[in-house]
Amino acid sequence: MLRKKDVRKVTELKNLFNGSGFFHQQHILTQEEMDGHGRLFADCKLSFGGCVGGHVHHGDSEVCYFLSGKGRVTDDETVYEVEAGDTNFVKDGQYHKIENIGDEELRYIALILYTPKDA
Repeated sequence: MLRKKDVRKVTELKNLFNGSGFFHQQHILTQEEMDGHGRLFADCKLSFGGCVGGHVHHGDSEVCYFLSGKGRVTDDETVYEVEAGDTNFVKDGQYHKIENIGDEELRYIALILYTPKDA
């Protein structure tokens, strides 16, 4: 299968997890294409000043690989500033929040995989 970038499914969400601003997802794979292994693989953009509100992952884990912009990630109780090339890994049961603190969109690849039942 090959999917050209201009035919990817696009989702635009507002105030995700009680955050603020717009969250744009261009799906690299759809949830159905992940064959039960995960629920999100997308190129994500968080609007200037936006925030993906704090939430806990239950039954899955998430990797965020930052491509551009400047952000602040709350990972459980620790706060980090992030930029292009940084990675945030959130395990099943952990809390995180992502804020755009730069002067442009914060862009990152997000991959959410289900926790294996025998783990």
